[in-house]
Amino acid sequence: MRTSLILDANYLALLMPITCGSKTSIPAFSRARQQLEAIYASNRLKLPFSGALLVGY
Repeated sequence: MRTSLILDANYLALLMPITCGSKTSIPAFSRARQQLEAIYASNRLKLPFSGALLVGY
């Protein structure tokens, strides 16, 4: 994840559209949520953040 390269940040805030695309709708928010849940559930990859906030719009 590119966000893990951010220096001196304690928290991660991501704003994602609920869906994106006009012809074929891509569930951007749910994909981002699934990825964040998988990363934080696994001990293989540690993100340097105390927490993450995911906001769907």
